[in-house]
Amino acid sequence: MIPPEGRYWFLGSGLFAAACFSALAAEMRFTRVVTAPPRPAGRGLRLRPVPLDEAARQAGYEPEYSEKLSREEHFLKALEEERPDALLVVDFGQLILPPFLDLPRFGCCNIHPSLLPAYRGAAPIQRALLDGVAETGVSVFRLVREMDAGPILARESHAVAPEDDAVDLLRVLALKGSQMLLRVLQLLQQGHTLEKSQDSRLATIAPKIAKEEARVEWTTSALAVHNRIRALALAPGAFTCVGGKRVKLWRSRPAEGTGHPGALLRLAEGGPVVACGDGAVELLEVQPEGKPRCQALAWIRGLRESGGILFE
Repeated sequence: MIPPEGRYWFLGSGLFAAACFSALAAEMRFTRVVTAPPRPAGRGLRLRPVPLDEAARQAGYEPEYSEKLSREEHFLKALEEERPDALLVVDFGQLILPPFLDLPRFGCCNIHPSLLPAYRGAAPIQRALLDGVAETGVSVFRLVREMDAGPILARESHAVAPEDDAVDLLRVLALKGSQMLLRVLQLLQQGHTLEKSQDSRLATIAPKIAKEEARVEWTTSALAVHNRIRALALAPGAFTCVGGKRVKLWRSRPAEGTGHPGALLRLAEGGPVVACGDGAVELLEVQPEGKPRCQALAWIRGLRESGGILFE
């Protein structure tokens, strides 16, 4: 693909931003890469770079840090002096205000992993999987002050397989969205008008996943449990408790069986089969508290040798 001409800034922070940046950086150059500064993380609260920080450095860029871009004189001055053709804003987590919104020739272009106006907000991939959708997609749109409400520049749908999880969708939607954005920039450079207004009456919201949503409720259906596990496979990870200790559940699949919700029904080829309110799920990959991820079958066999099991 022919790289778009012009001057572009990339603004982002999270995993989706990092995936999009890596795809775009292979095809074009950025005059600036702006991201959030390292954040305290883990039990020791050590400063950890955000995903885009690491992706930018791997691509040979020295990222600049911003807490509130629209109020920082350094970036306001750079915007006036450099006059970028567009700001590419992906998974940035900051409200973008004028003059950043309207001074660039093509404004601020965003890649959003949903078919807007569906799933506006911070967690479109996770919310779509929680809802068990059979189709989602990715949109390129121009930012306005209202969240994810700007005019659509391009959209593409994507079928969701029953086994797809948030990691799978992030990867494919980031690649599709980046390719779409490259085409959009080329068309804008050629003078094409691409904007199509969103119908806000059809909008749905995808708020950030709350901590309490990560716990699996075994009284719900097997499909709901499986959808929760695959939806949260990106972060923070669905969890249950066994013997008073938390166990994260990273991969699963629906299985045959009935029983008291949370009861271990049998061991299958991939792992333990656990009863739900309706049906059962087979756990494939887990992470016991304080330990690395592992195959669920090996984990459950170890527990059986040391006592009974109760999924809470």
